[in-house]
Amino acid sequence: MKKPQSGKLLPQRRDSLPPEVREIQRAIYRSMTAEQKLRIASRLYWNARALKAAWFRHKHPHWPEEKVQEEVKKVFLYART
Repeated sequence: MKKPQSGKLLPQRRDSLPPEVREIQRAIYRSMTAEQKLRIASRLYWNARALKAAWFRHKHPHWPEEKVQEEVKKVFLYART
C-alpha cells in the first residue's frame, strides 16, 4: 500500500501490478469453476460486513450489538458504487 502525504494508507491500483502478475491472476481465475468464484465472492462479502461491524463497534462502543448489525445491514442494503 502507498502512503500519501496525509499518512493514511491507500490501496494500490490494480494496474500498478506488473503485466506478468496480472496474467498469472487471469489464468488462476480462468481455471476456477463458477462455484469456486462464487465462494470467493461470498467470503469477500461476509468479510466486508464483519469489517464494517468492527468499525461501527470501534466508533460507537456504547451501541448494543443489535444496533451495530442494523447499521451494517443498512450500509450494505443501500450501498452505491
